[in-house]
Amino acid sequence: MIMGRLFFVVLLVLLFDYTAFAAGTIVLASWYGGKSSVLEGKLMKNKRPFRSCDKKIAAHKSLPIGTKLVVINPDNGRWLNMEVQDRKPEDNRPYVNERELDVSLAAAESLGFREKGVTELVLVVR
Repeated sequence: MIMGRLFFVVLLVLLFDYTAFAAGTIVLASWYGGKSSVLEGKLMKNKRPFRSCDKKIAAHKSLPIGTKLVVINPDNGRWLNMEVQDRKPEDNRPYVNERELDVSLAAAESLGFREKGVTELVLVVR
């Protein structure tokens, strides 16, 4: 199943002519924020305020701030151009620490996994 998803992702990336990309990496992702979130308006690691409605916000454990990404949901084929703008905080809870990527609420809605909360996504570094 994963190989089929990866083939689909590589095909999708090639169709959209992304000439500089690394091989897609499957990561566990969740979303953060929301209009009533205490994070709304707080400064991210890039010194800009967090906005749940911004589809381009991604927080990653280790990729440098400013890294451009194509994030693809292999379950439905939806994808977004995103940028690592925040750092995913360390969390001692094992089920939370396994997640490599957090995206904004708007990004989760666009990628089609808001209701699910957590899903596997494919990251392609541009």
